[in-house]
Amino acid sequence: MEARSIGEQIRENLKPIFEKFQLNHHQFFLRRRSRLPLSFTNHHVPEPTATLDQLTPLTTPISSIKNFIRIWLKNILPIELFGSKYNHKLFIYKMCFLIELPRIQEYSLGDAVRKLKFKHFQWSNIQMLNSLSLICQLYNCHLIHFLIQYVLILVRSYFYVTEASSPSHQLELIFYRHKIWYAIQQKSRKELFYKSCCPNVEQENVNNDDCIRYLWKIRFVPKITNVRYLACAQIEFNTRENINHLKYTNEALKYLRRHNRHLMGISTFNRVEMHRRWQDYCRIAPKIDDESMTYFLRSDLSNFYDSVNLDYLDKVIEFLDNCEFNYDLYIHTIYKSQYRNGRFIRRKTIYWVGKENEQMFEIMTDATKRVSNGTFHDMIIHDVHVEIYNKEKLLKYIRAQLFNSYLYTMHPKKLPIKTFRRIIGINHGLRIASMLGQIYLNKIDHDIDFSPISDEFAVRHEDDLLIISPHRYRLRRIKLNITKRLIELHHINNSLTNSLKTKTNIRHRTMKKFRPVEYWGSLVDIKSREILVTLNQNENIEKKINQLTIKITRETGYHLRHSLINALYLRSHSYYFDRLYTSDQTLIRNFYYLSCYFLKRLHSMCYRFAQFYSNKYIQSKSLFLFRTMRSGLRMLIKKTFNYNKKSIKLLDQCKYIFFLSCIRLIKQNKHLFQSNIIITRCLHMIRKLKYLNKQRKIDVKKVIGSE
Repeated sequence: MEARSIGEQIRENLKPIFEKFQLNHHQFFLRRRSRLPLSFTNHHVPEPTATLDQLTPLTTPISSIKNFIRIWLKNILPIELFGSKYNHKLFIYKMCFLIELPRIQEYSLGDAVRKLKFKHFQWSNIQMLNSLSLICQLYNCHLIHFLIQYVLILVRSYFYVTEASSPSHQLELIFYRHKIWYAIQQKSRKELFYKSCCPNVEQENVNNDDCIRYLWKIRFVPKITNVRYLACAQIEFNTRENINHLKYTNEALKYLRRHNRHLMGISTFNRVEMHRRWQDYCRIAPKIDDESMTYFLRSDLSNFYDSVNLDYLDKVIEFLDNCEFNYDLYIHTIYKSQYRNGRFIRRKTIYWVGKENEQMFEIMTDATKRVSNGTFHDMIIHDVHVEIYNKEKLLKYIRAQLFNSYLYTMHPKKLPIKTFRRIIGINHGLRIASMLGQIYLNKIDHDIDFSPISDEFAVRHEDDLLIISPHRYRLRRIKLNITKRLIELHHINNSLTNSLKTKTNIRHRTMKKFRPVEYWGSLVDIKSREILVTLNQNENIEKKINQLTIKITRETGYHLRHSLINALYLRSHSYYFDRLYTSDQTLIRNFYYLSCYFLKRLHSMCYRFAQFYSNKYIQSKSLFLFRTMRSGLRMLIKKTFNYNKKSIKLLDQCKYIFFLSCIRLIKQNKHLFQSNIIITRCLHMIRKLKYLNKQRKIDVKKVIGSE
């Protein structure tokens, strides 16, 4: 009874503190100009292969982010919670230290208590016996532990943290605008209030989803993204010679895809390969009529990389040996210098050569022969490094990923090196993770004895699976076998956290399922055998604003146009304009969807500019926006010419579609354009549509509002 009264007394002392804690969440927010110190910000130019959604606008050093975290914690956490200013300051300091470390699975209670050596707790200074003081100390430990978990979970809900790729590569923070994840909020608050601290807090203070108003999401990425090393188990062995075999993973994956198709089964590594398989399926599979039925199975694994069974993956390596897996790969690094604009430019080029190109291999390995062809006619080759990516090195690479779970991280103040152990899963921050995931899932397909038959289409991109088959019960059996196998491997332990998400029509026999199946950025139309562009018509444009980012640079127009055209080029894949499986009607439809995609991106970019600057600034760039639209139209027309160079009528129809889409965008957002330029530029665009008759042009001018 006495112990219970002590617990109630502690809760009564904590109740006003946590009510103040909750009130601080309502009152504190970051103003627009005080989000992060932009003077410390480095401008980040994205990789050429980055899509617009992956665009990251700003990078900033760790010290700036630690300052941001320090301000946040100082305003959120009341001093009374820790008993003294020293404890409050110590907790914030340790939190900044923990956030700087690589991502870990769990921070134990013992480590938390050892790290935080608090001195005074005013709310726990209760005169009691020694036996009861142990209860009070245990309560204090749990409070500290859940407070740490609360801070880490909340911080990582908008500070996305990944491991450092190497001890030699420091972390750099990239942030972009996002709302906080409400699910993580609720989970952390339930742990804090219900389980450990104050169950008597009013319900309305706990369930309010608007209590935290942070809009920045921050991501840790390595400064050098082109080469990602894997940390060695011992720091003294972490030399350049020892980790050289861990480079060039992209070339290795290309080679393994090319020479081990029999092992990869139904796996697909890129969209072009997927549509080639779809093209072959359309040639072989019988046509669908009203009487026959075609069923599909789509599946996706939640938290796939974090739930991979490592012991099973180790056995998969032996499975590769039994399949006579071809590892022989020669990778060449050539250092070249080129004289341009009065200065020398030194470049490094990587080539991979297999057994099928032995002549090139001999030329590149012979130091006496000079390489001079069309590619290197103005280059001076300084050094050639040849590395044989053989079976032993690839196995060493895979086993390093599996068993080297110790990641060494040097602290900036040269403190002793700390080690953290990854409990489950594989590090999906490394490029080899995609290859390991493919091998892992293909071994599961091999175990359940699944291989597509002649009238089936099966494709997989990592953990996303799509199977189209006329055999209804066969698909149902495949689904049950996959689920059973994953449960046996303990890959699916909890139906809520790790689950096999499926979307099928194998239960009901209905013709409504003939609508296109959405898979990996494309719509696969089963009945018409066509490939369409995925575009969610119900998606609100305003929702796109939080998903898009732009760079703040001196010359905003050039980078904006370059990013938009780059995103459109990556979106408009060649198979959308391939005559083999695209009709004229489908081409026009794809052209319209791509136009809407491009204009939505442009519209969202304008809104982002308006947030950073003003509407007047956007209006001053109206001429530039029209030129950007023209660049997008030219890019799409080039793709259309790949379809049919002689069809001028079809090309004019595509221009007309793009032009109407532009008018719709401009009329809906007149505040982003100068009113005097709108009519002038639109009339100029109408003159380009020479095939329209006079009455049609008059109708279009009425739509614009010029007549």
